[in-house]
Amino acid sequence: MSVKPGLPEKPQRISVVCSCGKKLVAEVKHSGKRVKCSACGEPIVVPSVPARVAPALPSVESEPPSDGSNRRLTLALWSLPVLVAVGSGVFIHLDAKWKQQARNDAANAGVKEAVTQAAVWLNKGDPKSGANVEQGLMSALAANDVSDKGNGDAVLDQVRTRRAELAADSIFASAKSKLDAKAITDAIPLLRQYVADSHATKKAEAQELLTELETATSDELAFQTLVELTTDSFEHFQRTHTVDDGKVKHPILKQVRHATLQRNLERAIKQREENRLADLKRKQEEEQKARIARIERERREKEEAERSRRQREIEDERNRRQREEASIPSVTVARLETFGKKYVGQVVRMKQCKFSKVDNEWVTNLPGVYRGHKNSGWIVVYDRKEAEKWVGFYLHDSDGRFYQYCFAQKDKFGEILVNLKNDDPVALKGQIVELAGSAGTYGILCSEIEH
Repeated sequence: MSVKPGLPEKPQRISVVCSCGKKLVAEVKHSGKRVKCSACGEPIVVPSVPARVAPALPSVESEPPSDGSNRRLTLALWSLPVLVAVGSGVFIHLDAKWKQQARNDAANAGVKEAVTQAAVWLNKGDPKSGANVEQGLMSALAANDVSDKGNGDAVLDQVRTRRAELAADSIFASAKSKLDAKAITDAIPLLRQYVADSHATKKAEAQELLTELETATSDELAFQTLVELTTDSFEHFQRTHTVDDGKVKHPILKQVRHATLQRNLERAIKQREENRLADLKRKQEEEQKARIARIERERREKEEAERSRRQREIEDERNRRQREEASIPSVTVARLETFGKKYVGQVVRMKQCKFSKVDNEWVTNLPGVYRGHKNSGWIVVYDRKEAEKWVGFYLHDSDGRFYQYCFAQKDKFGEILVNLKNDDPVALKGQIVELAGSAGTYGILCSEIEH
């Protein structure tokens, strides 16, 4: 390197790079010394030979000296603090990790030990040490350095449950002690408290004992029991003062119940007598109702029998009439003129006839009306009063033959006949009679007129 003469001399400086990456420039006079980094404050060793040195004499021209060895030395000096710092950090980190692991192991061992003690206690079930076991397990689980609780939380729940069960069982034991000491009023609330406790392990036994206790002490239950006893059982109680219904088994409570039953005996006797009278009255009323019901049933049966009998009679009459109707012969004027004597006294029908007119000419010749003739047969003698009962009429039969010997009772058929018109169709049913005073003449006394 060459320096032109005549230029002023520049001060020599050394470039340094801190381990934090900050580039610094130091004067030569600090060569080989420690200085603080202006960025991170860490000490830095300034190399003894600068990386670059300006020529001291501007008038002298010379070649720069070889700096290979200086560079390696500088690099080594720069790396040394970094290596020291990194090594220290790693050591500190590992040391902290080892210490933390030791603390974790100790805390976890404490949890295992507490769990083991709790398991032993759960098998023995000693109520006195339960609080210490629970507290020890809680403390071990709550330690800051615990990393593995295992089944500690589950065991803690079991300890708490078992302690609650033991506490409840102690109430039951106290209740039974009170009962054995005949302190009934003290035993009842304890039993009720135990039955209501969700951690009770002998709830069925306690409930049964509570039921027996209430049965033994209740006046109402005693009164009801005595009232509901059968006559034989009640007489047995009056003789022995005992009720063997199996509702109370505890020996102390049996005594209490006997006293309660005896206390309610007089009231029960009165009630049983009232019930007996009420039962007697009810039975009498039931018998009376049964008797009335029986009478009413018999009446209905008789009515039904009578109704059935009348129905049969009506049916028989209908059948008889149907048979009679079927057997009634139909006649015409020609048959009456030819075989009239044969039909006298019989009921016949004349069908498909046509009405002609009303005429009473031949009424006087009816049997029962006619009395004879006088004046050589020209005057007919008859019963006027009887004749007034009849009306006569004419018709043409189904063959068109004229017939004037038809008669009907005036009060029954008179209105019908006077309203009929000529050639109105009619059908007759009636009895054939021979007219008096006119031998061989036959008329019909109508019992039915259809129009």
